[in-house]
Amino acid sequence: MVVNKETYVISFAAMGFAAIVTYAFQLKSLVPKKGALLKAGAVFLLVVICFYTGFFLNSDGMLEFFKSIPQWLERNKGDVGHIKPWGYYISIMFGSEFCDLLGIPYWREVPLPLAPQLLLSVPLIFAALVGRFILERKPSLLFKLISFVGIYAFGVLFIYSVPVHYKTPWLIINFTVPLNLLLGLSLAYVWQSYRHKLLRVIFIVLFAWMSFVMIKSSWVHNYKVVTGSKNPLAYVHTHPNIRTVAQQIEAAFKHKGQNREGLAPKRVYIGLDSYWPFPYYLRNIDAPTDYYTNESFLNDCSILSQRYKVLVLDKDYELDCVGWEGQYHRLADHVEAKIWFSNGA
Repeated sequence: MVVNKETYVISFAAMGFAAIVTYAFQLKSLVPKKGALLKAGAVFLLVVICFYTGFFLNSDGMLEFFKSIPQWLERNKGDVGHIKPWGYYISIMFGSEFCDLLGIPYWREVPLPLAPQLLLSVPLIFAALVGRFILERKPSLLFKLISFVGIYAFGVLFIYSVPVHYKTPWLIINFTVPLNLLLGLSLAYVWQSYRHKLLRVIFIVLFAWMSFVMIKSSWVHNYKVVTGSKNPLAYVHTHPNIRTVAQQIEAAFKHKGQNREGLAPKRVYIGLDSYWPFPYYLRNIDAPTDYYTNESFLNDCSILSQRYKVLVLDKDYELDCVGWEGQYHRLADHVEAKIWFSNGA
């Protein structure tokens, strides 16, 4: 968790809060012994140091461990492209219709929810609470574990949803994993606590439905609706067109006489806010590439003809210069552009 994403601080905070609450309610049996904690801490530090230093080959890597946190906190305010309403993750898990029903704000329509089975957590947790206070004299170890995982899971969901404005679909794994674990633990607890045959049949039906929904959701999002607005996990995905555009740009600079002796080489201008992954696809091109979003000089046709061979501009920008031919291309789910090629030498 630590070596893969700087947002581990949120998970650690939620875990710490859950541990304090469960310990305060005399659930001390969940707390490991001091020796086990020391050993686990030593292994944790060893793994972090190994990965951040490239297995002791780069000692400066540990500095990045501490720099990553303030950088991520800055993105929470400054990276406006990823700022979304607090109900964004709820809409991904349960669908936009569910959010409309409860008046929860969301980013865009989600017709295919990712984890509808998690809705079962609410009645199962309620049934577990009833079983705990009616059927048990003291909390079992399983109920204590449910308490810890529940506080942790909902704590992480709350932090990512409300105070953290920076939201992307890949962060959902931070709380869907503990929420699914909570669902399984709650189902196991209810199965142990309620032994009536009719209730057992109901639980079996619920488990079968839950398994079917999870398998269907996985199949739909990975094989049927892989990209596009209907898949909530399809986020700023690159469109295959960008490869076509890169090939056209590369071909334009293979034209004979393109960079004549004594003249400055013609350049490529990328005038998009979201220009990635052009640096990757144009990495082998034999021409300098400029990445700007200031379009003030685009009105000067003489500068354009002298300096540039290819212009990549927003789809709505119309170039009013003679000798340029524009082609529309979709480059990503969220990026549409017009590629302008100069007809001159």
